[in-house]
Amino acid sequence: MMDEVEENDTGLEINVEVLIKCVLLSLIGVVCIVGNMLVIRTLIFFKYPKIHLYVMIGGLSVADLLKITPEILQNVIRLTHKGDVFTSEWCQSIFYLVETCTYVASCHLVALSIIRCIMLTDRAHYSKSYVIHAFISSLVIWVLTMLANIPNAKAIVKDDNYGCLRSATLNAETERNNYLKVAFSYALPLLVIGIVYIVTWYFTQRFFADSYSHRERRLSRMVTLLIVSFGICKLPHEIVSFIVFYQTRAVQTSFSNVKLDLDLSLNSTDFGSDDMLSNYPTNGLDNYHLWGNIYEYCDILAVLDLALRPFFYAKLSYYFSKSFDEVINCTSCRNNNNASCSDIHQSREGAVRMGSQSGPSLTPLTVEREESPDDQCDEIINIDEN
Repeated sequence: MMDEVEENDTGLEINVEVLIKCVLLSLIGVVCIVGNMLVIRTLIFFKYPKIHLYVMIGGLSVADLLKITPEILQNVIRLTHKGDVFTSEWCQSIFYLVETCTYVASCHLVALSIIRCIMLTDRAHYSKSYVIHAFISSLVIWVLTMLANIPNAKAIVKDDNYGCLRSATLNAETERNNYLKVAFSYALPLLVIGIVYIVTWYFTQRFFADSYSHRERRLSRMVTLLIVSFGICKLPHEIVSFIVFYQTRAVQTSFSNVKLDLDLSLNSTDFGSDDMLSNYPTNGLDNYHLWGNIYEYCDILAVLDLALRPFFYAKLSYYFSKSFDEVINCTSCRNNNNASCSDIHQSREGAVRMGSQSGPSLTPLTVEREESPDDQCDEIINIDEN
């Protein structure tokens, strides 16, 4: 009777843990979908300065939006062991989409670091040609990545328990493909981004820190946060995935050896199969289950990166923040007096004109860079809040 209770208690704990993981994945998916849809709505319908950084953010948001749904679905299927609901064609389709969006997102982060370098070192970076180049670059990234991932889709196999698997065998070819995937989707992009940041730091030594506007500083921090979040959230997943790979291969090798020994023991009268199984060490199998559980949590952490990006957009970009407020909080302006920034600008300009008519201007003869509406709105909001 006690054994049955322990089995039931153990089964309940496993089901609760799986349920918690599924709920976390679902919440992350909802936040990511809603956030990236708001980003795309802002880029299409909201009035904002058309700059290269926002164009590249649009390409990144499309990749995150297309990736999150099949990614969450595959993880839930794997956790619940309901892989029989998939077909082979479905597995190949969703893995092709997930892999393509993974590489596209990594390439867009590299492009964002390059745009950050241009933004901090080139004072003519607001020209229309940069916007066109950013759009063409994003389109080229999408097309080349989609074409390059076509052969990988054919290697996907269907499993009745775990859904879609990259390969049914754990041979040297599968190991090499795993290394290539991590290299091109994680390690190499971070290496290129690190080189770009070093070059940016070197060239920005020619300028004073005060020469950058508030918007340039905020957008620079936004790109940095996107890259740091990508590096931190993906690193445990990439490391543990290799540990699980080698643990799985070691367990398969151990079971193959045990099967061979069992076959030999059946032909022997001195040593039985029960004795063979009782002497078989189970520490390798325990480690395999432990790392498999850790890998599932690392999967959740890796997907969390996609849900954090819309928060970075809204926090460090005035236009994304205002657009999000219009939808979420049903407000048309962040200012408490319900006055738009343009109205405040007009009142300020009228006051300046009246002052100029009353007396001569005492403005020093220095050439300063014109502030963007983003910077002016932020200054007005800070004044009103104080």
